[in-house]
Amino acid sequence: MNCILYSAYLPHLTDENHHNQQVFSQLYYSLETLYNSGYGGNVVIYYDSDITLSDFTYKNQYNIVKDFDFVLPIKFKYDNFLKTTTKGAYHKWQTATLLNKNIFFEQVLCVDNDTIFNRDPTVLFEKYNNKDIFYGKQYGPGEYDSIKSNLEINNYILNTGQFILSNAILNKLGDNFLPNLLKEYIDVLRITNKIQPEAENHMYWLGEEFAITKLLEKNNIPIISMDWFDANYGAVDRDTTVCHYYSGNTKKILPEKYWSNFTQQYDSSYNFLN
Repeated sequence: MNCILYSAYLPHLTDENHHNQQVFSQLYYSLETLYNSGYGGNVVIYYDSDITLSDFTYKNQYNIVKDFDFVLPIKFKYDNFLKTTTKGAYHKWQTATLLNKNIFFEQVLCVDNDTIFNRDPTVLFEKYNNKDIFYGKQYGPGEYDSIKSNLEINNYILNTGQFILSNAILNKLGDNFLPNLLKEYIDVLRITNKIQPEAENHMYWLGEEFAITKLLEKNNIPIISMDWFDANYGAVDRDTTVCHYYSGNTKKILPEKYWSNFTQQYDSSYNFLN
C-alpha cells in the first residue's frame, strides 16, 4: 500500500494572513490537480495550525476537508525547537517518520505544497518500486559543486520538493534519523556560512537538501533521480507527471481566483546563526 504525503505549516490560518493564504492556496490547488488526474489512492496531510483544517473555508468557498473527501488530515504540533531553528525545512521528514510509525505504507510520495499533478502519479509507484532505493530529483552537474565539495558529498544534491521514501529506508535510517538529520542540517549551515556567507538565506531551503543527501550517503542508501517525464522542479511545466513549480511561480500556476487578494509573496528570508 502506498500514499501521497503533504506537510503544511499554517500557524495562523485566517483570510487576513497572506503568508498562510499562499500556502493554503498552493495546497488546495495541488489537491485539485491530484483529484483531476484520476488518482484514487491514499493521501495524508499533516498540518500544524491554530485551527482545525475542516473549520477553515478560504474566501467562503474553498474547504480542503469538504472538497476532497479522499484526504486524511492529521493535526499535530511541530517540535518547538525544530520550528525555531529550521522553520519548516525539517517538517516533511518529521511527518514522514510519524506516518511510518502510525500507518504502514510501503512507499510514500512526499510532495511540497507548490506542486501540481498533470497525470495520475500511481505510475510512479509502479515504476520506482525498489524499496531499498531513494527516488528523488537531483540538481544537475555544476549546480552547487563548490559547496558540495566542502561538505564532502559525492552525489548530486537532491531537490526535496518531490521524492519517494520507503518504509524500508526509514527503518534502515533508524530511530536517530531525525536527530542525525538535524545535526547534518546545522553543520551544513555553519560550513556554508563560512565559505559562502552571501548564500545564507538561500541555504535555509538548500541546507535541508544537502543534509538529507549527505545522510543517505552515510547510510549507503542508493539515490536515483526520477526521469524528467515523471517529475520536474523549478519550472512551469505541464508535461511532467509531478511538477514542483516553486513558490515564486505561484501566480503563473494557480488560477487567479485563488490568489487575487494576495498582498505579499512568501518570505523565505532566514538567519540561523544570529
